[in-house]
Amino acid sequence: MGGDRRKSARLLGIASAVAVMWFVVIDRSLCLASENLDALSQGPSSPTRRSPVGQSSIVNTVAEIDAAKRLLKKGKVAAALKRIERVLTDDPSNQKALQLKANALRREGRFADSTQIYRLLLNHEDFDTRLGFTYALFSEGNRLAAQASADRLVPDDDSDHEELQDLRRSFTQSYRPHLSTGCDWYSDTDANQTRKCSLLSTFWLGNWKLGASYQQTEARNPESVRTADAVVFQSSRSVGEQFKLSGDFGLQTLSSGIRFPMHFRAEGQLRGAHVTAQLLQDIPTATVQLIENRIRVDGVGLTVSDNPFDRVATSVNYVHRYYSDLNNSDDLKMSSLFTIMSEPLEAALGYRFRYLDFERQTKHGYFDPSYFISHELVINLAFERDRYYGSLESTVGHQAFLRTHYNSGISGAAAINVGVRVGKHLSLEMNGEGGNYALGSANGWEYYLAGTRLIFSF
Repeated sequence: MGGDRRKSARLLGIASAVAVMWFVVIDRSLCLASENLDALSQGPSSPTRRSPVGQSSIVNTVAEIDAAKRLLKKGKVAAALKRIERVLTDDPSNQKALQLKANALRREGRFADSTQIYRLLLNHEDFDTRLGFTYALFSEGNRLAAQASADRLVPDDDSDHEELQDLRRSFTQSYRPHLSTGCDWYSDTDANQTRKCSLLSTFWLGNWKLGASYQQTEARNPESVRTADAVVFQSSRSVGEQFKLSGDFGLQTLSSGIRFPMHFRAEGQLRGAHVTAQLLQDIPTATVQLIENRIRVDGVGLTVSDNPFDRVATSVNYVHRYYSDLNNSDDLKMSSLFTIMSEPLEAALGYRFRYLDFERQTKHGYFDPSYFISHELVINLAFERDRYYGSLESTVGHQAFLRTHYNSGISGAAAINVGVRVGKHLSLEMNGEGGNYALGSANGWEYYLAGTRLIFSF
């Protein structure tokens, strides 16, 4: 019986992958239809009647550039690039078109391509070009070069002054040293309760972003109490214009021994997609049983994410994990999100698929089903107004898994985070999460979590 269910689950997993691809195709059709409507509303790209000699191409160039600016303002980067390429096909040295192309590529995360164009344009110094170049360096993590470029910005009017102030605020928020402290309280329907309190500091040293954190964990159940303490150091640095390396390593003391968690990541661009490879060693401390069993998890993973069309974000993530109790698992996640609106708040609607398969059930405190499959509808909301900001992710769908017995039913979860900037140097955040999604907790039970955090910047 279990073998038949496992076979059915694998077949369902394949069908789900096809469903994700079909969802992407639908997204593409919607985007292309939207682009066609924009094109119709903005008029034809070439005139239906001929203008006097020498005027036709000028009029067309202005119209295409104006259309590209409007599309970029709406967040329709791919459609804007099509307009820009039409101009550059006729006039490869058009300065305005090249600058718009660099801005569009930067918004797509293609920093190497955008900075190459910006450097070409900077042969003739211009505020807008220098500003775009500075943002590209800032986004790729090249702090020293970004600050040096910002020092050369000379605003010409009030609009330029506002742009420069926005850039300086971005620098301040990202480059200032930060110190945060807070606690999270967790409980589930298996009578587990856990409190995690942490202190985290981050700062920049040259082009290195460094950090250190301390976390204290106290886990309870009706029979006992267990504790764990961890000190972790973090570092990250961009390498060139397309790659980034980061790593976490530390020392963790449990009630029953000492462990050494670590996590290494390498990120880069590959044909427009963002690729992340990771190696990890983790020691879960969510419950008393996990701390007592001293389970160590080693893993290797790969994530590929892309924005293939305007307002569409796709992601595929695979992780293979090895457990110290001679178990292992395969974990596959696929998602596609379509941005519905960006003002007055950001809203996205999407689909998420997950497949998880363990070699065996050890019952050592972590959720280890023979197989797990879920399909979820995802709604994401985010806002930022004056001193206030926040985000909400809610999911509803269907999950099915086989562990001690077969389970199937409706699943749902929600996570919310809200914050307020009390002053220039202090923010207060509160978060909450809960649901019956089995992979939302370490042990598969219904769970609830609440927390608060203070963030200081200097």
